[in-house]
Amino acid sequence: MREKHSIFGWKSAFRSYTIRDLIKDSLYPASIAIAIMLLSYFSGKDMAEELIKIVTVGLSVTPVMMSILLAAYAILMSMYWSPICEKMKHSGKGNKLLNELNSSFAVAIRVICLGVLYLLIISSVGIVNIPFEVVNPNIANALFFAVALYFMLFSIWIIKDIAINIYNFASFTVNTDIKNKKDEDKKDS
Repeated sequence: MREKHSIFGWKSAFRSYTIRDLIKDSLYPASIAIAIMLLSYFSGKDMAEELIKIVTVGLSVTPVMMSILLAAYAILMSMYWSPICEKMKHSGKGNKLLNELNSSFAVAIRVICLGVLYLLIISSVGIVNIPFEVVNPNIANALFFAVALYFMLFSIWIIKDIAINIYNFASFTVNTDIKNKKDEDKKDS
């Protein structure tokens, strides 16, 4: 039986914003997180203390970044109902831009939510001090540190992409209005 291609759900979101896009957007945050983790680990720092510090900072920063992202998304959603978006919905480029923008917001919000959940879990585990004996605790803490730092950095890094997407949206609407104005002026001449 053939699979339905729904316009709803995560499969739909990942059609416009692919795993490849997510990996590309994760390269810098992941690279920075790994570099900082390696520097901390090989400089002899206590990774449990470093993990607690980064989780504390992450729980301060990441939810704020998610709030900013959600506010921008809410503004964008309100703009979907404006006359400007009506023009975009009937244009091939405009419709593609709206789909990509919508998908990038949805995926970014999902990753940041996973990050907040991860940070809360690590914070809870750290607070109750559950022993971890499968791997050397310092190595395990270093890995948890890198992932926590990645989620925090991703939430900050993705804002630049959201900013350019909003710019593209505004640029498209401005250029569409200019083109429509020129077309109207030609008709009047």
